[in-house]
Amino acid sequence: MYSAFSNVAKVCTSAIPSWSEVPLASIATNPLFGMSNSVKSVHITDPFLIARGIEPSRVILRVYPKKPSRVVNRAKEQAVFSYLAKMGKGIKMYHASPRYRIEEFFEGKKIKVEDLHSKDLMRKIAK
Repeated sequence: MYSAFSNVAKVCTSAIPSWSEVPLASIATNPLFGMSNSVKSVHITDPFLIARGIEPSRVILRVYPKKPSRVVNRAKEQAVFSYLAKMGKGIKMYHASPRYRIEEFFEGKKIKVEDLHSKDLMRKIAK
């Protein structure tokens, strides 16, 4: 349903108020990897719009599978995610529906096995 590029761009421009005037041609997607969801990084490509300070300039679009999960309770997941976002303990949620969620994007890196022995890193993760 939301896999076609034009639909992804339309979903984001209608769900994120600061993107309402962003032309569809100025939005790009990159596939990311999710366990059960279709996950895409969606970002504004026009340097002029980015320089104007449109925030967010990049988000994550997480599309849930059409088939209900026997493992994940989407309603509970959505409630917990929303609560943590509102309390400032999780990433920001820009929009949610029964089929997808648009969330804050942040740069990260994969943790290597040897990193798991770093007490400093483990403290940062715990925060």
